[in-house]
Amino acid sequence: MAFSITASSSAMATTFITSTTTINGVTLNFGPNPTNLSDKIKGNGVTSGTSLPLITDSGYLVDFSSPNQLKQSGGAGFATVSGTGNGANSAGFSSLTIDPRGSSAGYTGFDGFTAINFGLDSLGRGNNTYYGDVVLNLLSGGSITFQNVAFQTNGNQHFGISSNDSRIFSSIEFENLFSFDKNGNKLAAQKFDSLKQVSINLANAPVTPGVPEPATWTMMIIGFGAVGGVMRKRKVKTSVSYS
Repeated sequence: MAFSITASSSAMATTFITSTTTINGVTLNFGPNPTNLSDKIKGNGVTSGTSLPLITDSGYLVDFSSPNQLKQSGGAGFATVSGTGNGANSAGFSSLTIDPRGSSAGYTGFDGFTAINFGLDSLGRGNNTYYGDVVLNLLSGGSITFQNVAFQTNGNQHFGISSNDSRIFSSIEFENLFSFDKNGNKLAAQKFDSLKQVSINLANAPVTPGVPEPATWTMMIIGFGAVGGVMRKRKVKTSVSYS
């Protein structure tokens, strides 16, 4: 089941998320400065494409993907992911997904993450505010949506997302960016500018011991019975007679 704040299309009636907000035990924090988690995400030698496999500073791969062309920069420091192209509104990306990669190419995989911090800016002019959705997909199924989150264009805004009960997120998506013109009319299909200073707490799902199949239980019982029978078997006495 997906949880979200419901917002109408009317500018006056829309609910905007502009401060710390908790939905179903998941909290989104706003802040002026980034707070680094256990793994910082940096560049991995891939400079452009619709899917960028970036690497954490502990050596784990995390995929950044979008329907738009992306480019990354940052070298040994934090990676910055932005759109490619020319012109103000063609250079960004309309949506982006961050997804920790499973085991491949010699890297240990993770099921997901329990927290993520990042800076995300909209692509626009001046200090106008843009609004978009942040979707947390849960490893256990379903998703939680922070709808109409405010994104600035001046690069001075950072976010932190975590679960109050240590649930694992399988991925996070940024989408549905829009703004308003000077008359208050909604401008749809805007684009994000760049994602930067991303850090993450990776996690694996706890392993639940499997329950043996009925046939396995039968073999185990037979085996235990055989061992018990051997242990109960009487010792054989040997008699020696002398003539």
